[in-house]
Amino acid sequence: MHFIMTDGKTLSISFNSLLATTTLQAADYKVYDSSNALLSGWSTTILDNVDGFGKFDISVGTNGAPNRIPEGTIIITLGSASDAKIVNFVDWSTGGDADRAPALFAAEYAPTTGNTGFVGSYGTEAAPAPPSVLLAASGALFCGLGGLVRRWRRPTVTA
Repeated sequence: MHFIMTDGKTLSISFNSLLATTTLQAADYKVYDSSNALLSGWSTTILDNVDGFGKFDISVGTNGAPNRIPEGTIIITLGSASDAKIVNFVDWSTGGDADRAPALFAAEYAPTTGNTGFVGSYGTEAAPAPPSVLLAASGALFCGLGGLVRRWRRPTVTA
């Protein structure tokens, strides 16, 4: 999982999983900075409540200011290769404020000026279809209509 904070530094990243809690507790979590250097001072919390965004299965974070980074990667080593599927890490948080939950992930960040805060991905609205999908669908529709018109205009042959 790769993360980037453009205005400040990351304190923690929280996300959910469809895997069993025992599987998540046994996993190995490592955090690397943008130059791929392994960072110390980061820890993992299983079943963590994140301010306003609800309860998450996993939070990887740091308490120390020197360990905060603007960009990094979290590598999760699981006990089984069959558990290493992206679908196992896409799930909604539970609980939280009505205007911020459920959320797919949340992060606590420290901006370059001002107080720390939380950001996340929340809401259940579907993303709009990209123009290429709409173009393909309209092309299929016109091809189908063209076939119907040809069939309708075809003269009937009587013997």
